[in-house]
Parts: sequence; structure tokens; C-alpha cells
Amino acid sequence: MKKSFFILGIGAILIFVISSNSLGDNQWISIGPDGGMIHCVAIDPSNTSIVYAGTGTSGGGNGGVFKSTNGGASWSASSLTVTYVYALAIDPKNTSIVYAATDGGVFKSTDGGGSWIAINSGLTGTYARALAIDPKNTSIVYAGAGWNGVFKSTNGGGELELERKRPDCYCLSPCLSPCLCPGH
Repeated sequence: MKKSFFILGIGAILIFVISSNSLGDNQWISIGPDGGMIHCVAIDPSNTSIVYAGTGTSGGGNGGVFKSTNGGASWSASSLTVTYVYALAIDPKNTSIVYAATDGGVFKSTDGGGSWIAINSGLTGTYARALAIDPKNTSIVYAGAGWNGVFKSTNGGGELELERKRPDCYCLSPCLSPCLCPGH
């Protein structure tokens, strides 16, 4: 038996709360977070209740990284505030390590998004659009820096080196993982 849904009305605004039993196969519900456009989402591979969202804003506001520890029921902003977060990557062997590709470069958190440090040594410019972590050796991290190429770190982001400088490497996107510029 399907549960009914509830509609709360406040003025001209309607808020729909739909029971999970009444959702069809192709139904989506908004779970937040509020904080600008959502550019990327990453789910902790060892605890799927932990979800990160990277946001961006236009018009001079701040985007950043938001974290949910309850599958998106509630969100909290992390200390990383930049204009855009384009990609997030979680270390599959140590999920307390999270990387963020932003308009301010690459950032790393070793405490599940509580604090962040810039890891831009070797990056030509401060623009990163994509990330990938080698699943066999998580000390190897790749960052796609738009037309500046693909950068590789072999020490967990301590130093980034230009791996490949090719315009077609702009194919890197937040959804690329785990391959980089297939066929090249």
C-alpha cells in the first residue's frame, strides 16, 4: 500500500513532502544544500550516508563545500569558501582525505572537510576543473586544469607536475573518474 503525500502551503509557496514509498522509479526530490549552484557531488565509498556537494555562485558570492552525514537530510558548510568548486574526490582508502578542484586551485582536507589547505605547488595557474585519484595507489592524484593540461601528484598533492599539455585534455570533467582523456 502506497503512503499518501502531504502538501504544506504557505502563501503562494508550496512545499511538497512525499513519502519514499510513494516515489516512482523516475522521481527526484530536492535535498539541498542551499548555497549556490551544485557543480559536483561525491559519496563516501565506505559510508554512503556521508555526501559532499561542491557549489558555485555568480555575481561575486561564495561557493564552497557542503557536507551531509545523514544522506542529505541536512547539510553543513565547510571552511572552504571559493567562488566555484568544480570537482570533488574522496580517497577510497582513507575517506577522511577529500580533494576539491576550484577556481582557486586544488585543496585537500585530511579531516573529512573540516579544514582545507591549498596544494597548488607546481600547478600553472590557480584553476582546476577535474580530479581523479588512482584507486590502486591513492598517493597519485590527477588534476585537470583546463587548457593548462593535466597535472599529476605522486605524493598526495604535495607537488603537482604537468603530465600532459594538450588542448583535447579539456575533456576532463567532474564526471571523468577514473579515466583521463581516453585514447590519449
